Amino acid sequence: MRQLKAVLPLFALLSACDPDEQFMDCSTFDTDPSYLRTEGTFELSYDGWAGRAPKNAVRMHVLTVSEDHVFLRGCGYANDDDFWWVEAGIGIPESAPRPVPFGESEDTASGSAFLMSCKESDCVHERRRTWLDTAEGVVHEFDFTVGVLRADYVVTATSPGTRETGALGVHAVLTWTPE
Repeated sequence: MRQLKAVLPLFALLSACDPDEQFMDCSTFDTDPSYLRTEGTFELSYDGWAGRAPKNAVRMHVLTVSEDHVFLRGCGYANDDDFWWVEAGIGIPESAPRPVPFGESEDTASGSAFLMSCKESDCVHERRRTWLDTAEGVVHEFDFTVGVLRADYVVTATSPGTRETGALGVHAVLTWTPE
């Protein structure tokens, strides 16, 4: 599987939303047993179709992980009321020596990301979404048995007809408690 495709499950997004307040509660990740306890840094650099992402206000959580992939999901706020939802998937060949670059061959990593922003927390009328599907950079360290990911990469949109002109830069230093 060269392209790691991630689809945003609508139920996960809706479960984070308090319908009475129309407020996205990012703390639900901390209590949801579907996510592994995740610590560390996930810095974003993005200014594109979906807006300008907060550099370090999105707290990421490990949803799934195996010997050859990690899938992260998180949310946060910019300017106190602009909501951001981020999903990132990285495929890492199990046999590839570390560090491993992103690329097109079977012995390189692959990456994709989904971003959604909601102006003033209005995810009904003021929502922008974008899919980024081609990554460049490097996975410095990945070990699913001890729960560590260190990576620096940029993801761009290469799909025909995309409105996306920006790129998502990621600096990740994450640890988690393996299952």
